[in-house]
Amino acid sequence: MMGGGFAGIEAGVAVYAATVLVYTAAEARRRGEISAVAKGAFSLAIPVAGLAILVLYDFFGKTLGLMDRTEPKDGDENLSLSFDEHAYSGDIVPLHDIFLMDDAKLKRKFFTDAIKQNVVERQSILNEAVHDSDREIAYYAVSLMTAHMEQLSEEIYALEEEIKRGNDDDVLLNEYVAKVREFLLRQYGDSVIRAQQRTRYMEMLRVLAERHPEHPTYQAESIREMIRAGQLEEAEHACAVFRAQHPKAELPLLLLLHLAQAAHDTDRLRETIDALKRLPVRLSNEAMQAIRYWDGGAAHE
Repeated sequence: MMGGGFAGIEAGVAVYAATVLVYTAAEARRRGEISAVAKGAFSLAIPVAGLAILVLYDFFGKTLGLMDRTEPKDGDENLSLSFDEHAYSGDIVPLHDIFLMDDAKLKRKFFTDAIKQNVVERQSILNEAVHDSDREIAYYAVSLMTAHMEQLSEEIYALEEEIKRGNDDDVLLNEYVAKVREFLLRQYGDSVIRAQQRTRYMEMLRVLAERHPEHPTYQAESIREMIRAGQLEEAEHACAVFRAQHPKAELPLLLLLHLAQAAHDTDRLRETIDALKRLPVRLSNEAMQAIRYWDGGAAHE
């Protein structure tokens, strides 16, 4: 009787060991030897229950999608550049680092390939490329910027013609404002053209602000443009009017903060930070970051 009982136990152990061996072999093919050894040891350390736990873990993990590998989403921005097919995946270089390369031929290939793929859209990268010592890279960068400027100018002109014909609905004006803002931020054209665009831009912002007094964004953007253009006195007056209209809002104070930075006025900057901290409203992340950066003190939530 006892001999038969021991024989049954031995057979059960042998079957369990064989099952664990098959499981670890499959695990080695799926996830590698390290994972197989670890799970095999766990199964042997906790007989039957250990293997059951691992099998259930794999089953539910696969069923519920918990064990999927995390990959970058297709929509995520890729700040690196690789050329040709996936076989070149090892040759990935951040765009900004291209200009540090000594190999002029390889540097030129990286940048020109980026242009062909239409991935060079950042103005800072293009500005750096324009002043690169490699004349071919500088030529391509200037060509790209010129083509974009011409396209943007044509779109702005078409919108202006629509406005002249009396089509001045909010959708059209907002589209016009967005395109002129891009033109000005990219510093396209000469100073005369930018001044003309800025005048029309400010006028359209004024019209939209009058139509929608409940939305202060148009008024705020006109003040930002004054600051960008160096019209600091006009910006200060506009900020004062804006703050009087919205005494408990943080946006006028944030604009005053930008104005103080542009004017290098440290006293005004400290006054503005103190005023921000005294506001009886919950501050935005932008305001909190400004207070922490310029003041270093705690601000109320």
